Parts: sequence; C-alpha cells; structure tokens
Amino acid sequence: MKMNVTKIWSIPQEKNHNAFTDLTWYQGDIYLTYRSCPQGHALYTSSRIVVLRSRDEGQTWEKVFCAGVPGRDVRDPHFLQLSGGLAVYSGTWPVDPNDPRPTDYHNIESYVAFSEDGLNWRGFELLPDTRGIYCWRTGSWGGRYYMCGKNYREIPERRHSKLLASDDGFTWREEATIMPNIGDETSFIFAEDGEITALVRTSGPFGSYVCRAKRPYAEWERWELPEKICGPLLFAWGGELYAAGRSRVNPAAPVTRIYRLKSGLEGGVGGGWELEELHTLPSAGDNSYPGFIELAPGRGLFSYYSSHEEHTKVYLAELTLD
Repeated sequence: MKMNVTKIWSIPQEKNHNAFTDLTWYQGDIYLTYRSCPQGHALYTSSRIVVLRSRDEGQTWEKVFCAGVPGRDVRDPHFLQLSGGLAVYSGTWPVDPNDPRPTDYHNIESYVAFSEDGLNWRGFELLPDTRGIYCWRTGSWGGRYYMCGKNYREIPERRHSKLLASDDGFTWREEATIMPNIGDETSFIFAEDGEITALVRTSGPFGSYVCRAKRPYAEWERWELPEKICGPLLFAWGGELYAAGRSRVNPAAPVTRIYRLKSGLEGGVGGGWELEELHTLPSAGDNSYPGFIELAPGRGLFSYYSSHEEHTKVYLAELTLD
C-alpha cells in the first residue's frame, strides 16, 4: 500500500479542536464529518458536529451541516445510509461547567441528524432509550442497521461493547454483547453471510481484541492483540482486512497507524491474529479516529486528525494498493 497525504481541511477558526472523523459516499458525493470545538478536546457545550460534502473526490469541500446539542458535548460522529437518507450519529455527554472531564457516565445520550438530499438536515434529535448508551460506528446487513454502543448503564469500570440493531435507524435495541466488562470503541464489518468481525479497543491494561460471531450473534470468539488501537477502524479492501487508529506502543509519542490485520485462523479455530504495520501517518499528540472510503479499485481516501502542526486539524490521505 502506498500513501500520499494530499489534503488538509480546517475551518476558518484555525485554533478550533477539529477531530473524530468519518467518511461515506452518498448520492455520488463524498461526505466527511468531524467534531469542532473552540475550547478544545474536553467536554464543552460549544462543540459542534460538522458535515462537509465534496463533489470532486475530496479536492474541494463545502459545509452542509453544523450543529450541537444544547447543554451537552457532542463528539465521535459516524455516518449511516438509511432508507431514503443519510444519518449522522453523535454520542453526547452532560457538561459540568466546573469540570470538563467526563465523569457523569450514566447520563450519556446518543443523538441523530438526518438528511434526504445531503444538504438540508434535520436534528440533532435524541435517540429513544439511549440513556447510558454512547453510540459509535455503524453498519448494515440484510435490510437491518447495526451500531456498536458503549454501555455505561452499569458500573463505569465495567463498560460493555454492545451490538445494537434497528429497522429504521432511529429506534435501537440491544442485540448482543461484543465484549463484556472491558469493551470500548468498536469497529465492525460484515461478511456476505452476515458474520461479524469486530476490532475492539478495551479499557484498562488490555490490548485490542478481534471478535467474531455468526448470526444471531449469541456466541463470540475473542482473540487479544498485542497492541491497543485507540479510535479503531476496521475495513476490508482488495480482499484483505486493515486496521487503523492511534498506536500507543510508545505512550509518550502516540501516532496514527495503518495495519494489515492477518489471520492465522483455519476454519475459524485457533491460530490467532497479527498486526502488520504498513504506514505511520504524519501525526503526534492528540490524533487518530479515522474514516475510509474506496474511490476506485485500488484507490482509497483516508481521514484522520492530528495535533502535530500546532493546532488540531483534519487530514486526508490518498491510499493506493500496490
């Protein structure tokens, strides 16, 4: 895989903290979303979710949506194409004006904004029954929609990575537990038969995990990786699996990396998984949380953020398969 970091996009308020990205195609155009906040990384009511549209494969961008939730911090936006429109989801935290750190785990809520044409947006609207559920990456298979959600409804030190399901993208219910007790941010993909492969960041002193389950997702196999990947992205491209996110092999110098995820499994039993490092992107400090789309066979667009150039900005890299 070859890499060329070609585009940097930041809003006119150059000192904003711009972070937590996702990419998707919709109606022939590329959409990029991220969180922007003039006060920084922590919890602030001034935070906003931004959606940009590009009609020329990421060469130029226009802002089509920018909104927050009153009294709450918004972050970690992720796209999902629904029947009849495009949705962007955001996890939100209640904001304590005296303490911008995340402490009120039980009052997390998840919100959605929706557009039929990609230009005119409705929301943010509260997703029903998501108190204590922090929505994250999304997917679809077999006419249903899926989302991973971090469940804080129980003891925060025992957070669970849950698989949520929906028939319409607005009402969600718990379908399965991907990773109990130490589950955190989770990225997942579907095989043709509906089997899920998930890449899970964990809480505590654990590495990341690869988790797999066949329908109806009642039983999961789990393998620990030697490295923890923060803000993980798992994607299939060119017949292989790739993982990306923040590497903390050197805790003092975290960077955004892309890996090939190699399976030693045969017939789904034994063997384990390995990470083959492919690229370290220009990055340092506060960084990662990538998105990916394929532009054409063998060409892809990769988004992420980093603070290595004074202010925290969103970056785009074009990837090419050898």
